[in-house]
Amino acid sequence: KEFCLSYMVPSEQCKAEGRKQPVMRNIMITRLNDRNEEQACFSKTPVAQCPEGSKKVRSEVRSMEFHCLLKELQSTQKMIELHKTKPLGDKLQGKSTDLVQ
Repeated sequence: KEFCLSYMVPSEQCKAEGRKQPVMRNIMITRLNDRNEEQACFSKTPVAQCPEGSKKVRSEVRSMEFHCLLKELQSTQKMIELHKTKPLGDKLQGKSTDLVQ
């Protein structure tokens, strides 16, 4: 399973000249918790996304588990920046599921 997530072959899922390779990234959403504090929630599993400069031709809806952190924390800010460039991988493995969406 882990190998499949880390190895992608060229796909028709994304269309762009010379670039058809989806990239694996965690999804991030924001929400307010029950104390009205802003949280950043990261999918516990990375998903294939089209690289910048390409457009998606096909997508599917799935239920995902998310782990949420207070957005104001410096460690959360680092994860927000990191998730833009690579999968968060083992940083979220074993963490609690705070949201299913």
